[in-house]
Amino acid sequence: SIEDIFQLDDKELQAEIVNYLKKSEGYVNLLICDGFDELSLKERTEHSLFLDIIRGKVLPQCSVIVTSRPYASLKLQVESFTHHVEVVGFTEKQIKKCIRRNIPDSVKAKELIDQLKQRLDILSLCYTPLNCAIILYVYRQSEYVLPTTLTQLYTLYILH
Repeated sequence: SIEDIFQLDDKELQAEIVNYLKKSEGYVNLLICDGFDELSLKERTEHSLFLDIIRGKVLPQCSVIVTSRPYASLKLQVESFTHHVEVVGFTEKQIKKCIRRNIPDSVKAKELIDQLKQRLDILSLCYTPLNCAIILYVYRQSEYVLPTTLTQLYTLYILH
């Protein structure tokens, strides 16, 4: 039921949200289903309220944004989608371009590129643009020294 979706500590607020959605039938509402891939396999593949909302069977006038990792979104073969947006990561060439663009000293930029070839654990993070930005930030803040562990990388990021 719609009540099951909105599990809030404030039961009065929960009731208000549910009543509003039921009365409006989804008209001029936006639901964001963040983390569709985190639902159980049953909720993603069999008859479920989530799928009924996404397919427009429940709250048909409601706009829905679904976020998911690619492996789960493939199961969402919904004809009624008006848009499908996929966020793709950097290629290796784009990682190098990003490094060169954000590290003004070409020698330091080349050193980082060479170090990443040896540090595949950190290089693999660079394919995600946000992670690449974090690595570049830490590299600059640490006087152009690449952290030795991922824990150190994230610790330095939080501390700076």
